[in-house]
Amino acid sequence: MAVMSPQATVGPFLSPSRGDGLKKRSMASPSVGDKPPKTPGSETTVGRKRKGLSSQPSSTTTTPSSNKKRTRLSIGTPGKVTPLADIRQKEVERTFTEHEVSEVYKAIRKQTGSLGGNAAGGAIYGEITQASFQRVVDYMKEKCELSKTSRFLDVGSGLGKPNFHVSVDPGVQVSYGIELEELRWHLSLHNLRSVLSLDSQRNKPLSTVFTAGDITHAQTFEPFSHVYSFDVGFPPDVMDKMADMFNRSSAKYFA
Repeated sequence: MAVMSPQATVGPFLSPSRGDGLKKRSMASPSVGDKPPKTPGSETTVGRKRKGLSSQPSSTTTTPSSNKKRTRLSIGTPGKVTPLADIRQKEVERTFTEHEVSEVYKAIRKQTGSLGGNAAGGAIYGEITQASFQRVVDYMKEKCELSKTSRFLDVGSGLGKPNFHVSVDPGVQVSYGIELEELRWHLSLHNLRSVLSLDSQRNKPLSTVFTAGDITHAQTFEPFSHVYSFDVGFPPDVMDKMADMFNRSSAKYFA
């Protein structure tokens, strides 16, 4: 009678080699639904992403954006006015003065144009341009002490351009013009009315005066400090009379 051993059940212990192979296979390829074991430092916070230490910039590291921000902040403090340098301030003042002078000449051209002689057989006269007289003013300010405290006289003032010019640049204390021809004197008054209506001149003290008369009737140039005359065509006897008047006065400069 033969004895039959019972058939072994299917399992991991059929043989040592087969059981080890199944263990390795189950550990190497976990099922889809399995989750890796959690470690104490691997828990995540909902709605918040944690950054690693390597992704955070250190305090000593500088980036281009931070450099740009520092540069912008170093330009100036908000709400604090930085004064201009002396040279730059003079340039700005010069620009405003030139604009104001040009505005005055524009008003004169608008009212009287480029009127010349009236062909009435009277005195010979001419009108100086803005650029030409600006060179005269610059020279007198540099060499002849022409300033805001000066008292300026124009003999043969015509339409009044030199008087208007020095009333703005340098802004003399008194700008006085005397004209022999009555028609030209009336035109200068017409120009004065137009200049005074400019916005830049409304709040300024009135320093420009025009009169009609003959300069040879005066005895001296007092109280003027600077005498100017576009004396082309003046008769010799008038020039001699003006020289005597200048020598008897305290005026220091005759241009």
